[in-house]
Amino acid sequence: GVLIVGLQTFLIARQWRKAHGVERRKVLECGLFCLMTFLWQFGNLADEAALALNLGPSSSVFKATFFIRRTALDLIPLALSYLSPLFAGHSPGSEWLSRFGRWLRFGLWPWSIMLLSIQVAWLFGWLTDPRFMTFSSRYSVRLIPVFFIIFTIQSLRQMRKSVTVKQSQLKKANAVALIACLAGIAAIVAADWLNNGVYVRLAVMATLTTFAIAIAYRLYNFPFMDTFIRHATPGVLLVTVLVGGVAAGLGSDHPAVLPLWLVLLSISLIYVKEPFERWVERILMGFDESIESQENRIGMAIRSLTRREQFASWVSEVLAP
Repeated sequence: GVLIVGLQTFLIARQWRKAHGVERRKVLECGLFCLMTFLWQFGNLADEAALALNLGPSSSVFKATFFIRRTALDLIPLALSYLSPLFAGHSPGSEWLSRFGRWLRFGLWPWSIMLLSIQVAWLFGWLTDPRFMTFSSRYSVRLIPVFFIIFTIQSLRQMRKSVTVKQSQLKKANAVALIACLAGIAAIVAADWLNNGVYVRLAVMATLTTFAIAIAYRLYNFPFMDTFIRHATPGVLLVTVLVGGVAAGLGSDHPAVLPLWLVLLSISLIYVKEPFERWVERILMGFDESIESQENRIGMAIRSLTRREQFASWVSEVLAP
């Protein structure tokens, strides 16, 4: 998550010099969301590293990483509110959703400042009651699906209006965003309903990583973005199924069956992964032929060449499809 979101943040930041006017504002708003997501992912990783190195919650290193993680999480809803106009595009029916997303900012600014004050008070030891920390993180997490619902409606409306070739490409990007939002809503709501802090962190971590990829793909279509989507989308959903399956097995009344259940679950996911990736390629990416099939077909065509003069005509015949 840290590597993927960090790369998206870096690539978006590089657009700053090329952009002007409204486009520069879009770069800033999209980049700030990815930056907050990166800091939250980094804070989680640094927390685990600190604990692994026996740096407990009372150490200054752990307090610093914990502060980064919680502060970034508290600011993510505010960053999401600035993405609402980016999703609306030029669809007339989505204008009210964009306005609603902008209106939410007016309430989120004082809310975010209040949560940031709580984090600063905790960092300097002015606040020791853990209920304040639980309150801030829980409601920050619950605000994320609210924006995902807005983005889902916006993506659906734009997909219905996609007619031209350029719009059909946008339709695929909207489909990627739609899948990421729906998966995020399901994962976060389910984890919050289970009232399990570990599941909530996993759900938000996986959701924001996938959504950051979808945002960068929709707005900029960076190089290798299709590879991220091809592997990240099935990977995140399969990991979610795995975590849910393991949790169901651990909660079973028949612990003797647990090893068999884990083996069956793991084998099933291994066989499901490839067709699921193929479905993502075909439906979301619009690739009728898999990457492996293309490699085999082009490789066989290359081996059939006998003269250099054949190459020019070969390129147009073989690579065009």
